[in-house]
Amino acid sequence: DGHELAVVVPAPAGEDRLREIAGELIERLHEPFTVDDLRLGLSSRIGLVAVRDDGADARTLLRRAEGAVTHAIGNDLEIGEYEVARDVHSPVRMALVGELRRALEERELTVLYQPKLSLATDRIVGGESLVRWMHPTRGMVPPDEFIPVAEHSNVLRPMTLFVLDMALARCEAWRQTGTGQSVAVNLSVRNLLDHRIIDDVARLVGRSGVPPEALTLEITESAAMLDPGRAREVMVELRALGVHLAIDDFGAGYASLAYLKQLPANELKVDKTFVQHIESDPRDRAIVRSSIDLAHDLGFKVVAEGVETAAAMALLRELGADLVQGWHIGRPMTAEAFDVALAGSLAAPARLR
Repeated sequence: DGHELAVVVPAPAGEDRLREIAGELIERLHEPFTVDDLRLGLSSRIGLVAVRDDGADARTLLRRAEGAVTHAIGNDLEIGEYEVARDVHSPVRMALVGELRRALEERELTVLYQPKLSLATDRIVGGESLVRWMHPTRGMVPPDEFIPVAEHSNVLRPMTLFVLDMALARCEAWRQTGTGQSVAVNLSVRNLLDHRIIDDVARLVGRSGVPPEALTLEITESAAMLDPGRAREVMVELRALGVHLAIDDFGAGYASLAYLKQLPANELKVDKTFVQHIESDPRDRAIVRSSIDLAHDLGFKVVAEGVETAAAMALLRELGADLVQGWHIGRPMTAEAFDVALAGSLAAPARLR
């Protein structure tokens, strides 16, 4: 499907000039052309890497460029720039991989849960599992610092299994109280490309005693589009296990409607960038309304993320959203704090805040 080529710009061009050249290349590559009377067009991504005084050879530069392209695809950018902070092969990142591996072994990672509330009942119906790292000397390591490291190393699978195991055990504890809660776990692009994920999920769900439908696996729209064929294949096999699937960050990616209707999902999670301004921005409100209508027409439930005010929640109820999630409902919290919030939700749903 895809073809790669490398363009070398001789020095001294300067990084600003490199960006200009990359923009010009994008424009030229996107110009339509005719083949046998058919008008065709190309889509493309560019990974931009500048030669710095760090001794990098041609192989290293190509690897960096490939990483920049992957960043562009994952973030819906035409041009992705290499950054050493994202380079898993840099000495700093390699050290962090080692520490993260140790953190898994020594149980420094923990899982927090952010409540998901049903607008039909005003009750908490489940929680999204979010991994956190309390480093012994650095304190809390930001997720956006260690999760990308895990995603580009062999730490990802054991970390995913850890989160799944913890989340399923917590879900079973909730269900033992008779409340019938569900739990959600995020899968990354690399998880979708790992053929072992099907057996991993089947094994852990079976061992936990949790009904498969009580587990929701969340997959970002951009992850599903990175390798659409493989993503759909894996999602079909996961759905065959009985687990539920959610398309996360909907609206922030670039999935076509033709592809979207083929996905065996149960939920669409409307991206928080639209939800956070629905009170003040008519365009965001229109996008959210259209997303809700589309999802319902396709048979999906709708989860609105990033709900920060009572007014936003009321508006989402009016627009027809099914579930809401965000700081107005509850921030990510420990399992013990979640249990308290859950008990309060069941006792007095109207007063949950």
